[in-house]
Amino acid sequence: MEFASIEDAKNYYTRYAKNKGFNFRMGRVTKSRTNGMIIGQEILCSKEGFRRKKNTWKGKMEAL
Repeated sequence: MEFASIEDAKNYYTRYAKNKGFNFRMGRVTKSRTNGMIIGQEILCSKEGFRRKKNTWKGKMEAL
């Protein structure tokens, strides 16, 4: 689906998810290489996979 803005997409999926009984979260952002504008963003079920942890390399460094 295409939406005029990210806010429109969030509003739509907020209503849809609430109606169907689940939550969603915003995923990875895709930006244009030429001008850096956002051209896409994943919208995921809140149970889809796992969120990426920030700075995961710190745990690996401590283990060494």
